[in-house]
Amino acid sequence: MGIITALVIPFAYLVCGALSEVKPIRDVEIYSLHIRSDIAYRFATTTVVSQVANTAKDSKEAVFDVQLPKSAFISNFSMLIDGKEYSGQVKEKEQAKRDYEKAKSAGKTAGHVSAKPRDTNAFKVAVNIAALSKITFTLTYEELLKRKLGLYEHVINVNPGQVVRDLKIDVYIHESREITVLKVPPLKTVNPNDVTAIRVNPYAQITRDAPNKAFVTYMPTMEQQQNSSGNGISGQFIVQYDVKRNFDAGDIQVVDGYFVHYFAPQGLPAVNKNVMFILDVSGSMSGRKIQQVKNAMDTVLEDLRPGDYFNVMAFSSWLKYWRNEMVPASNKNIQSGKLFTKNMKAGGSTNIYHAISEALKLLKDHELKKESKLPSIIIFLTDGDPTEGETNTNTITRLVKEANDRKCTLFSLGFGSGVDFSFLQQLSLQNRGLARKIYADSDASMQLRGFYSEVATPILNNVKIEYLDNTVDNTTLTKSVFYNFFNGSEIIVAGRLRDDTVDNLALKITANSANGVFDMDMDINVIGGTSSEVTDIPSAAGLTQFTERLWAYLTIKEILEKRVESSDNVEKELLKQKALELSLKYHFVTPVTSMLVVKPDDPEKNVGDLDESDEPSRGRAHHTAYTARRPARPSLSGRVPMKTAVASKHTSFADNDPHFLIAINGSDRPICFDVDGPAGSIFQLLHDDVTNITVNARVVASKKPDSRGKTRTFFGEIVVMNSKNSIVITPTKIKVNTKQKLRWGTTKTVMLSKDVTITVHRKKKLIISFKGDHDVELTIARHKVRPNHPSKVDFLGFYIDKRGSLSQKTHGLIGQFLHRTATVYETAPGLSTDANPAILLFTPTRQRVPVDARPGKRRNMLTDTHVKCWHIRENGIGFLDGTFKDYMVPSLKYAKLASPLVQFNGDT
Repeated sequence: MGIITALVIPFAYLVCGALSEVKPIRDVEIYSLHIRSDIAYRFATTTVVSQVANTAKDSKEAVFDVQLPKSAFISNFSMLIDGKEYSGQVKEKEQAKRDYEKAKSAGKTAGHVSAKPRDTNAFKVAVNIAALSKITFTLTYEELLKRKLGLYEHVINVNPGQVVRDLKIDVYIHESREITVLKVPPLKTVNPNDVTAIRVNPYAQITRDAPNKAFVTYMPTMEQQQNSSGNGISGQFIVQYDVKRNFDAGDIQVVDGYFVHYFAPQGLPAVNKNVMFILDVSGSMSGRKIQQVKNAMDTVLEDLRPGDYFNVMAFSSWLKYWRNEMVPASNKNIQSGKLFTKNMKAGGSTNIYHAISEALKLLKDHELKKESKLPSIIIFLTDGDPTEGETNTNTITRLVKEANDRKCTLFSLGFGSGVDFSFLQQLSLQNRGLARKIYADSDASMQLRGFYSEVATPILNNVKIEYLDNTVDNTTLTKSVFYNFFNGSEIIVAGRLRDDTVDNLALKITANSANGVFDMDMDINVIGGTSSEVTDIPSAAGLTQFTERLWAYLTIKEILEKRVESSDNVEKELLKQKALELSLKYHFVTPVTSMLVVKPDDPEKNVGDLDESDEPSRGRAHHTAYTARRPARPSLSGRVPMKTAVASKHTSFADNDPHFLIAINGSDRPICFDVDGPAGSIFQLLHDDVTNITVNARVVASKKPDSRGKTRTFFGEIVVMNSKNSIVITPTKIKVNTKQKLRWGTTKTVMLSKDVTITVHRKKKLIISFKGDHDVELTIARHKVRPNHPSKVDFLGFYIDKRGSLSQKTHGLIGQFLHRTATVYETAPGLSTDANPAILLFTPTRQRVPVDARPGKRRNMLTDTHVKCWHIRENGIGFLDGTFKDYMVPSLKYAKLASPLVQFNGDT
């Protein structure tokens, strides 16, 4: 099984007038879809060309929407409209944002795509097509295929949403050695992690011109597409392959002075290991999750080899070891361990630090007692954030790194969407490992087993590769020291030669192996030379410079990984600048750059966005033109607008679980939605660049799950800032400008300046007033529970009593709505229900996105009254600009805009 690299091509879609239903139509037809991947020595360059025609007699909207693997960097995007090409430009993220806003305000179709390190990226652009005309979209992205379990795997997910007259996928493979395995399984439509199919795709053709080359083409006819489904094909097109292996130092490819070294020796015996399984059994793991873990462990434990040592720990608020020491992987012990996992029960909170620190102690005791030199591995699985014991994730990463003095390798598995994956990434990277997402789907057991299979068989550890005789510029080298080399994987090093005319490279490789010290000294003949000499590489995608681009790709990836690992803000900024410089030079869209596309257009038809999904997709086919972050647009058919006063009489607030209640001009009821953010995360509630007022809030979790197994979250700390003052409020203390402290329990007014005052109203609330030119009044409500309550925690609420002169540019989870106006559409006044929801539509807006709004009720805890509201489900998706995750900020006193969101900005 190899790494999945995924691409999704959904269909073009049409907005039939401002208030009508959004649905796929055939007036906008994808008449040609060509996808070509050129794979040169594991480095894949994929180009997607989609040709769309508008056969109607009026203009229509077409959307090009691509789901990309998170390991890929976009390197080119263009649109060919009316014979003119519009190309994307890669810019520094903030600069691209400024140019984007400038283009929008000038009445041009504009968009930018940003890459985020944590999630799969979505690339989307929407443009108008004139009547009876055509448009061509072209997208190119590049990625390195990683070898897993003895295979490279390239996967293209295709879902055009219609039968395409001319659909073709070509994959060209050019390798340094003989291709020994080449498989094209049938189009896969289910279980995206199940890549073990051995059947062949009957419509794919394989051509072998040479032992080291292969060409795969897939051209399903319209009839074959129709037989797949009424909307054409929808699934994963997969190519799997491997090359001949020997017991040697690998291959070195050189082009124009840049080299890439591939090392994956064959024939070495496996190294035994100490492995500790740490399994989260907190309340949120109840039900299907814990059963899937049990099913996976049943297979994982069977895969332990004689000579391995292992143990299993279940943790929540407490710890429970299967054994009080590491034990040999005998058949008897394996069966006993399987019984332990089978009997695990879910309950309690999540004490992550206690679990990992105790596991490290046990491994250390074992190594000292046995004088063991075996590599020690921790497989740590959790589905949530730390909610008991030490809950500060920065503190946990620091303490774990300090405790891991024996240099154990820590692999973290984040189960489901509620986990803080950036925390797990940093935790693992600081401890010689990596983090992996486990998606809470029906195949979760398979995902868990698949990951363990990748790391179950170490072959070498502490691998060090040195290039001798001063032939390599060591300042350009990518990582050349590796903690582990696992069976079926591959080590890749890239850099620049001091002399690009050399015929061979002298190198030394040292490591620990099952037979003791592994030491290899040898000269390797280089393949290639200058680009003019390397005529054997496919030139269609410009692959003659692939070694330099692969070097840049690897270097940027490693810099960004170090940035995630680092806890030092100065170092993070320096690493960001290094990554930015390379990203701009090589025209890569990375987490520090964005791609901007601007096309002159009708100012009244200002559409077209390049966007990024915040939801993990694993390359699944989309069945709407929206990415995973939004539900399908509801229809306004049969509904009429409800007439109401423009001004809202309600107060906007966020309180309790946390429930958001938003006053919207034009609606007789406020809008309500809930945010289910992880504990420890910080949300930006309000940010205004004009008044310089910012409000951020930190999330805390209840002490244990409720009767349904859900861990409730609240706001436990709030900061209110302007350019001169910061007020940090918790249920126990109030700190002003880091020096002055106020006490709850008394009524007291403090003047911070002539325009800013704070009033504490006994034990209930705090009012912050910005007078003078602003006239803004904010209230922080305090909610205390009885001491030592078994589950509940103290928390805060945030209320906007007066919005005053907060500007049109105000943003944040609440702030973005202060100047919005909406219209509510119902079939008849008062007849909306859960099954027959009202439709909410912002007016005016550039994108006119309608969302379902159901009758609901929320409690105003300050006035102790229940307020009728229109409820938006799924964390406010479709209602918010972006998703709630876009409003997370890195620190409580972060005073910049959380995210460059634009959907509603600028509408007045």
